[in-house]
Amino acid sequence: MRSLFAADTALETPFAPPHVPRALKGIDEIFNCISGFFQLLRDDFEITQKSIHPVQAKPTGKIYNQGSILYLRAKGVKVMLYGEHFDGTRTAAAFTPDR
Repeated sequence: MRSLFAADTALETPFAPPHVPRALKGIDEIFNCISGFFQLLRDDFEITQKSIHPVQAKPTGKIYNQGSILYLRAKGVKVMLYGEHFDGTRTAAAFTPDR
């Protein structure tokens, strides 16, 4: 996945929960941030265009039910801007243990 992005790409997540950066710049900063999130998902996690699969958060066992809007801006064959709008409260609910 990393090879698809330009070195100076940007990531925007304006609706991220408060502890998650709303904007990241540069491929290293982006992948350092998002790699930890993907480690929290079960190994069978996948994103497809035609199917919806329940995704389970490893730390809590809860289903991570998230809708999102993704947008990309490319220059040549490299992604220059990746934007994702999602509901941060759903992310927090899935990864926060019940009390």
